[in-house]
Amino acid sequence: MADVAASVALPDVRAMGERDIATLAQAGLSAWQEAIAPFIPPAVVDRVVQENPFLDFLVEAQDQVLVATLDGLAVGFGATEYGDDYISDLWIDPVHTGQGCGQALLAALMSRIAGRGFATARLEVMTQNRRARRIYERFGFGVARRLRRYDPLLDLDIDKVAMFCPIRRPRQGAASLAGMR
Repeated sequence: MADVAASVALPDVRAMGERDIATLAQAGLSAWQEAIAPFIPPAVVDRVVQENPFLDFLVEAQDQVLVATLDGLAVGFGATEYGDDYISDLWIDPVHTGQGCGQALLAALMSRIAGRGFATARLEVMTQNRRARRIYERFGFGVARRLRRYDPLLDLDIDKVAMFCPIRRPRQGAASLAGMR
């Protein structure tokens, strides 16, 4: 009997549509509960879980949101909420972490930022969110500074790490040469 290798789905990235909002709001909330909630007062966690602010965010920032999918299933999202060089959000449903979705979203967001003419991408991450920080560092982000910033959604001051990553642009002519092969 022949061995059959298990097929592993690779993530795809696409623009978000209205049909994705409910699924992604739940994925974002689940990721937030795993990564951020342990460091937040329980009363604030309860309020965030009840309100699920990801719903409003996804509706308002829809044009700036990219979706990671596995076998067609929306499992996470990333956003440049302000349409500039700042990555405001990156959330992957915890059931689907470790499958390359975060890396795929980061690459797509970086491409989007480069297309806007920026040479560097920026983001901020909660200091205690070590897993996210490691993902960003592996991608090439470096620490710019540590800061304490008021988060109006949580109504709390949060310790964060501001990070940046230079955008590597293809060499001049590389794209046209690749098309000739």
